[in-house]
Amino acid sequence: MPQDLAPDTGYRYDNADPSHAHDYLLPSVLRVLDGSGARYGCDEDALHRDLSGRGFETWRDRACERVLELLHGARSGSGNTLYVRDAGRLAERVRSAARFAVGQGWSL
Repeated sequence: MPQDLAPDTGYRYDNADPSHAHDYLLPSVLRVLDGSGARYGCDEDALHRDLSGRGFETWRDRACERVLELLHGARSGSGNTLYVRDAGRLAERVRSAARFAVGQGWSL
């Protein structure tokens, strides 16, 4: 079953046991909710409702631009949805993170 590691915490958000998501020390969760969850026994709509109900806002990451886009409770539609409690903290980390090269020519 797919699992995600929540940045900064070491917590795992396991589809089978989301009980730690109530912990307000957990600042964010990154999920890929692209419609393939049913194949792994994951109800993506229920997971989205659960995280939203625990105080997480939904965001899309435009990594190449170093921009976070507020989704106002919607999912990103494809790829990653960021579920964030402290948007200011995350925006500062995205803004101030060191740039690095990927492959030949991509700079993030």
